Order: sequence, then C-alpha cells, then structure tokens
Amino acid sequence: KHWSGERLFPTRESEEANYALSDQFLGFFDDLLGFARGIVGKDEQNKGRYVRYWTALGLMRGCMSSPYAGMSMLQSRLDKLSLEEDSFGKDDANPVHDLEFGFDSDSTPVEVLSANEWTESEKRKLRELAKQLETLANPTHDHKFAALNKLLDGWVRSGFNVVVFCKY
Repeated sequence: KHWSGERLFPTRESEEANYALSDQFLGFFDDLLGFARGIVGKDEQNKGRYVRYWTALGLMRGCMSSPYAGMSMLQSRLDKLSLEEDSFGKDDANPVHDLEFGFDSDSTPVEVLSANEWTESEKRKLRELAKQLETLANPTHDHKFAALNKLLDGWVRSGFNVVVFCKY
C-alpha cells in the first residue's frame, strides 16, 4: 500500500548466510544428536514414538538456534520437571508448532520437552547440555552469532536500517 504517494514500508530483502560450526559447537552438536537419537530409539514397542520424535526434533532445533535459546528452553524444562510429573496426552500431537505442519509459533519449543517422560539419567544429560551451551554463548564459539554480527555491522555502516526476524 502507498501513503501519500510514498511506500509505507520499504521493499523487503531476504538473505541467507552460511557459516561453519566451531569445533566446540560441533562437539556439542554431536552430543546433542546422540542424545536425541537415544530419545527416539528408546521405546521398541512404539508406544509414544511420536512424542519422542517431536521431543528430539524440538530439542535439536531449540538448542541449535542459539546457545541462549537452548539454555532458556532446557532450563525452563528442568525447572518444571522439578515441580511436576510429566504427562502429554495425545501420542500423535505436534508440539513443535511449525507452519509446515499447520501451526505457527515464534516461541522456542519448550512445550515439546514437556511431552517426554524423562528418566533421571536423561534429566542429568539435559543439565549437562545446558552447561555446555553456557560455555558456547560467545562469538568465539558461536559462529552463527559472529557471522550475523559481521553482516549487520556491514549493513549498518552502509546506512541501512536493519530489522532481523528470527524464529526463536
């Protein structure tokens, strides 16, 4: 739409930038992936496989979004685990809330971690993963943040007014 002959909003320009995981973040990813695979393969009778699948997916996406998003998601879940017993209900629900599945949500998928029944060793691993993320929350180890910072710095120095949208 136009307002008094001028564009109300500038033309949107979308861009993707590649980056490589640091060795430390790659090590974290390997630990996280191994843990997620363990969650999915836990029940050989397939009684809750969807809950475990969505739990693993939400865990991977939240933690790999950024160290802060992952720490927040894991800590929120650990806090709730200490106060209540987990119960999710429907076995085939999609708590990840993706558009591709007919849902839309901008929040980190904390709900998905509620869906799983956690053993004591899994709870310990969640705490361990949160601590690992805490050590990665800096530009030295978080190359996604460093790449974004460099990109934004270049745009701002060129006179652009930048707005960044992020899922989490």
